[in-house]
Amino acid sequence: MLATMLASLGWLASKQIVAQLPATAFIGWRFLLAGGLLLLLPRCRRALQQAKASEIRKGLLLGLLLGAGLLVWVQAIIHSNRIGEGAFIASLSLLLVPPLAWLLFGLRPSRQFWLSAPIALLGLLALMANNGFQFESDQLWFLAAALMLSLHFTCNQRATVALPSLASVALQLIAGGCLGLTVAWYQGQWSLLAVPVSNEIWQWFAVSVGFATAMRYWSQTNAQGRLTPTVAAAIMLLEPIWTLLLSLTVLHEQISPWQLGGCGLILASLLVYLLPQPASTQAVKSSIPAD
Repeated sequence: MLATMLASLGWLASKQIVAQLPATAFIGWRFLLAGGLLLLLPRCRRALQQAKASEIRKGLLLGLLLGAGLLVWVQAIIHSNRIGEGAFIASLSLLLVPPLAWLLFGLRPSRQFWLSAPIALLGLLALMANNGFQFESDQLWFLAAALMLSLHFTCNQRATVALPSLASVALQLIAGGCLGLTVAWYQGQWSLLAVPVSNEIWQWFAVSVGFATAMRYWSQTNAQGRLTPTVAAAIMLLEPIWTLLLSLTVLHEQISPWQLGGCGLILASLLVYLLPQPASTQAVKSSIPAD
């Protein structure tokens, strides 16, 4: 549960930060520094020192895929003034894993997926109601981010990286951060010191790196080993709920009855998907990090 609260704090911190700092550079430095903090842990260093070169390459490639998803996600944050709603749309990455696994690896979706998908579509329709049942730009960005992150989840599960979870996470964060900084360098905005910002923004940046990323993944990885994939995924559904509450109380965002109903339907669809199912379909669910 701590991981979900820290993750929601990351949404809030990111919204504050991108208002003053270059978004791509922020993503790059945030995840590079957070991965570096995780490498300070002795067990992380030992695991990577003992790892085979092939496992390191797998982790780095998965990290690049994660970084691409995060770069899309931060664009959604920039364009949105409703990150609470956006968190629910992004959580649909859980439901996008089965069709991707079917398309890429021939793993047929479970019965629960076919039951939950129509509910999720109704939720999206409700979110579109305020705009004449048409997607707004930020909603499309969040959907694109959900698709990218679900692709990372799917490939992460299929890659079977033989590294301890925390070491794999640290490696992927560093690779994702390097991708962000490469894109930021190409854009000519790699430095966070090029523009004057308030001390409050640097405080939010420290929170984002230390708590919302490094500590979040550390607590999440530790919890994963004690929980089944289904229970872990169910607990992670608290992330959009916390994010919505923070957006309403701290950012003073407004939410209409249609939006509230849409978020509720999306949450219901995810709960339906996580209903107990035969062991043969659990592999798809376990690709969701219980992050």
